[in-house]
Amino acid sequence: MMLGDIESLMAPVRVYFDCMVYDKIASDDVILAAIQAGIRDGRMKVRASIKLAEQLQRSPFGGVPDWFEVEVIPELLTVADQTYVDHSFFTDTGIFELHHGESTQDGNIEDAIIAESASGGADIFVTEDKRSLQPSRVRLMRCRVMTFEAFCVWLRRSARQV
Repeated sequence: MMLGDIESLMAPVRVYFDCMVYDKIASDDVILAAIQAGIRDGRMKVRASIKLAEQLQRSPFGGVPDWFEVEVIPELLTVADQTYVDHSFFTDTGIFELHHGESTQDGNIEDAIIAESASGGADIFVTEDKRSLQPSRVRLMRCRVMTFEAFCVWLRRSARQV
């Protein structure tokens, strides 16, 4: 095993919660404490894209909640009138097109951008979005896709392995 392999085994798991999941975390003190402990122990890192931060800004939270550190990352694709060119990368995994389809609704476009960014910027994408959880989309994702409930199970197991 090479040094780089060892370092990647020790790297924190990059977790990306979608907007709906923040609502669930807000109502579950036990899971919130477990997430905080996972970050403190270096087992996990929470990430959010600029688009997700914008969605949270429009939510009752009024922005990314300050319950734990969240690394805000650039979008992993550029979409006219939706992302900032100087805060995005150019990728083409097919997630955006599959998730967004022919829709012109801003919410669907935003969710497609978030799914694309999670795919390339996280190890685990926690979502309750039915489109993101469809098997045809899960297969294309570069990360594991979990419901909040599945994430809670994973979080409890990972805490026991420390």
